[in-house]
Amino acid sequence: MIAAAHFLALLSPGPDFFLIARTSLSAGWRTAGGVCLGIALANGVFIAAAFAGMAVLQAGSTLFNVLQLAGCAWLIHLGVLFVRHAGSSTLEVSAPGKHAVPAAQPLAAWFRAAGMGFLSGILNPKNALFYASLAAMLTGPHASAGWKTIYGIWMFSVVLSWDVLVAILIGNRGVLQRFERALPWLERISGAVLILLALGVIAVMAFR
Repeated sequence: MIAAAHFLALLSPGPDFFLIARTSLSAGWRTAGGVCLGIALANGVFIAAAFAGMAVLQAGSTLFNVLQLAGCAWLIHLGVLFVRHAGSSTLEVSAPGKHAVPAAQPLAAWFRAAGMGFLSGILNPKNALFYASLAAMLTGPHASAGWKTIYGIWMFSVVLSWDVLVAILIGNRGVLQRFERALPWLERISGAVLILLALGVIAVMAFR
């Protein structure tokens, strides 16, 4: 459920999505791959910090329960926003070729793009709150170091894979138009999953 909520949340475009789109259209998907890696690394920092922070808390303690409730409140808030504003996102990006990167400096452009991607991800406070909320959902045997490692690797891999796929496909106008048509439903589903996840955790806490 947590893995599904994380993946669905990725489908809703945010600042990272538009940075990947613009870079892919103006400089090509290979350069945009640098942006994707930078964003994934920033997410990795938040994932590691969130799971390491949870490691110092004892399940069932007051602080642990407060963190869980705060995480549930954030996920519900995020889910309501997704549902309320479903369909309001636009996928308009700059025309390709306008700011094309010179072919003689592809490596330098790739590293610059990676730096931009990392800054875009690390400076987004929603990423920190989102991963802290997901980490707070882990209880019982699924809160072990082994499971946290599996979740962390999964989340990092999904972020990187999805962003690279977006970078490759974004130049195809037909794909972009179809994605835009499906976006309102993706946002509604994402919001509903986040809300259900939070309510499920609250129910478990209430009957524990």
